[in-house]
Amino acid sequence: MVYPSTTPDPSPSSRQVQPVHMERVILRSIATSDGPDLRTPYFHKLDHRNPVLPKQAGTVILDLEDGVSSAQTALRRIAIQQVLAAPVPKGVNVLVRCNGMDNIADMITDVQQTGCARLSGFILPMVQSADEVLAFDRLLLEREREIGLREGHFAMHLLIERPDAYLEIEDMVDASKRIASIMFGKEDFLASFPKGSDSAAN
Repeated sequence: MVYPSTTPDPSPSSRQVQPVHMERVILRSIATSDGPDLRTPYFHKLDHRNPVLPKQAGTVILDLEDGVSSAQTALRRIAIQQVLAAPVPKGVNVLVRCNGMDNIADMITDVQQTGCARLSGFILPMVQSADEVLAFDRLLLEREREIGLREGHFAMHLLIERPDAYLEIEDMVDASKRIASIMFGKEDFLASFPKGSDSAAN
């Protein structure tokens, strides 16, 4: 289901654009200057038996998508709940990469079970259209209202991984003022092209 937008278009003049490189992902930040530090994002794999957040300052990404097998997803959600039940280390900003619109049931469960006050936002993978951004914005709003958070508490980070999605970036960014960054996934993008495109892209 696609939900209508209830928020005004973001103002491009109030945003910063700064390229950042991370493992397998290129991040272009459009966050406001008072937002979280997105210069050094990194993935962190939680130990399900004794989950802890790293103390290294920066943006920590906890994965519920590609980096987790279906058999381990429920355990990973519980581990995320556990680490976010305690205060987050100073200087640490936590994001969750949830499942995408190609797996809506798991995406909804990810948001419902991990969305809390200590979580800064979600990375939406495989996003392809403004309609998907609007639907995810509505899902985040419902979660915020459910647990008593202000509207807009959860930032949205778009992971662009399909060639067609590149043509929709402007519309996707304009669809929600939650959007704090755009990430570019190289592997899935290149997998859409015939063999040999890797060298051509470089």
